[in-house]
This record gives sequence, structure tokens and C-alpha cells, in this order.
Amino acid sequence: MPVTRVYRLIKRYYEVLTNDLVKEQRIEIPALGVFAVHVRPKHTTVHPKTGETVVIPKKKALRYRSCRPLRRRLNPKGKTDDT
Repeated sequence: MPVTRVYRLIKRYYEVLTNDLVKEQRIEIPALGVFAVHVRPKHTTVHPKTGETVVIPKKKALRYRSCRPLRRRLNPKGKTDDT
């Protein structure tokens, strides 16, 4: 397959995924994981330097959870980096 065709295919796939995430839809990619939009509610906090109360607006964040086979492959039992 020509590189330009692969590039267009990946670009189109990215556009579809992005559009679905903007609509707050959950995207599940087999053997990779799940992407979902999480809405963080508006809340107040205290500025550590001034002690002033600050309002943090509502925002959306992207969450990713890898599928179990991928996690197991990345972190096999019995193998550590401490050796």
C-alpha cells in the first residue's frame, strides 16, 4: 500500500475518533483499550500562596484504560526491573 494512502487512512481514522470523543462517546479499540471523556465538575480550591478562594471551572478530560491482555504483556508476573 502506498505511503500516501496509509497517511490518508490514518488521518481519517484520527478524525473519526476525535469527532466521537468531542461528542463524549466512548471508544473501544480491541487489543488496545478504551478511550472515554470524563467531565470534571466545577469546584473551589484555595490558592496556596495567597489563601484566596479560586473557582476551578468544569472541564473535560480524556481517560484511557488499556485492555487486560496489553497490561499483562507490559507487566508480566514474576519479572521486575529491580534485578
